Amino acid sequence: MTKPMPRSIPPDALRWVAASAILLASAANAAEPVVISRELCNGLWIVPLTWTSEESGKSHELTAVFDTGGSGSHLFIDPDGLARVSGQRIDEGKRVRMEGVSASKLNFSKFRPRVREMSHLGAALGLDFDVFLPFPAFDGKLLVLDYPAREMRIEEGTLPEPDGKTVFSARGRDDRPWLKVDLNGRERRILIDSGSNGRLELKKLGRLDWLSDPVVASVSTRMDKYVQRHAGRIRNRITIANLDFDQPIVSITRDTELMGDEMDASIIRAGVVMRHTGISTQSFA
Repeated sequence: MTKPMPRSIPPDALRWVAASAILLASAANAAEPVVISRELCNGLWIVPLTWTSEESGKSHELTAVFDTGGSGSHLFIDPDGLARVSGQRIDEGKRVRMEGVSASKLNFSKFRPRVREMSHLGAALGLDFDVFLPFPAFDGKLLVLDYPAREMRIEEGTLPEPDGKTVFSARGRDDRPWLKVDLNGRERRILIDSGSNGRLELKKLGRLDWLSDPVVASVSTRMDKYVQRHAGRIRNRITIANLDFDQPIVSITRDTELMGDEMDASIIRAGVVMRHTGISTQSFA
């Protein structure tokens, strides 16, 4: 019913513990790994969801995209997708309560997305989808994003404490994963954003030594706007998660500094592990 509301883990997988109270999920058999997705589209994990209506008992399929750059308040459902499965047309901006939503063997006891038009994102992605799942979607679970195996899964266990060599803290200013980087001796934290089709996006700030002037390199589609990106190669060395990148290609941003899916892949191949704990909780209530 929808109601409007006022074991061992391979070293080449990217692992996070997501600790925030957005979707409270329980697995039917917590001892066994639960594969959430085996499909990637332009760096985004495609997550099949099932919603079983309390009123009719019928099951309906929904397609979700999972984005590590999405914060806890960014749980959205497209109005057309909602109307298709519920038979109800809910005004954009309203939040709905959906009982009986599951992903594989995970049952969400709290699923309250906000209705938001997302057809433009589907057009840019090349795939129609119904739900946007933010990073804090799996409360207290060991979330494994295994790009080489093309598996997004939940596993049992915990990670060791960050050691600055193979295990790194992903704590930041909000409930999303942030990673400390070093730019010529200056430290900053940047967002790990699997939904960004690029490498590094940094603010210019007069600290980047360009090999040549940046040029228009891409136009990306965000939730509420289109963004034109200038990019170029810099002379600076950037260290991310104990890995050195000499003269990397950097995009200029006026928004959040982030690391896109291309850079994610480089770090994943090196077997980096990140621990995401101590996140402040949020609620859709």
